[in-house]
Amino acid sequence: MGRPPINQRAMSGAERTRLYRQRRQAAQRDGPVTKPKAAAAEPRRATEPTEVAALKAEVARLKAEIEAPRAAPGIDLTLPKSAQAKLDVARRRLEGEFEWRVEQRAQETSAERLDQMGLPHWRKRVHEADEVLKVRKSILPLKLFHALLHAVHPDRHDPKHEEHYRLMRWATEELLKRKLVLVGEKEMPTERRATDMPRTVAEWEARRARATAERKRKYAASRARKAADPAKC
Repeated sequence: MGRPPINQRAMSGAERTRLYRQRRQAAQRDGPVTKPKAAAAEPRRATEPTEVAALKAEVARLKAEIEAPRAAPGIDLTLPKSAQAKLDVARRRLEGEFEWRVEQRAQETSAERLDQMGLPHWRKRVHEADEVLKVRKSILPLKLFHALLHAVHPDRHDPKHEEHYRLMRWATEELLKRKLVLVGEKEMPTERRATDMPRTVAEWEARRARATAERKRKYAASRARKAADPAKC
């Protein structure tokens, strides 16, 4: 059995070409016959144009009501330049006051948190460290520590030997870092400021203001001495 035909009826190539030409000529004369004609569009509802017109009229009426005060004769809603300037100044003043109040509230809240949690915690930590320093024992006598520091100091070695010079500099830095650990409290007392720490943010700010005023006073006194006797400067 041979290959089945392409269409319902077996045709040669010439027959298919002739049939195609006939359909094409008929389509050019009477319209396409291979495809069904499109169905006629369903007519719109008779009420649709009326509803659209009603909605458009309602929209137009609402727009007219909104624009009526602006378009009404004898009514000018624009402010004079002086009044507009005053309004802008008042608005900027209110915005500035609002920002200032927000900033003040944030500072007050942070100060309360610092008074309640931050400063007591650090006072406790400093007090504990002070108690540990009071009982620290000596690993090296202070004289021996100074002798070791003097021996390994890089100034006593030739920088031409780079590796040895770097080693001595590293040793010097490490000795200075561990000075409090190596030397006892009796030979080298540690300065303690645990009791001098402020207890509140207000006390902190007061001490800060006093320190700033003291620095300014010393600077002014120094300037006055230099102006009075430039030769000694």
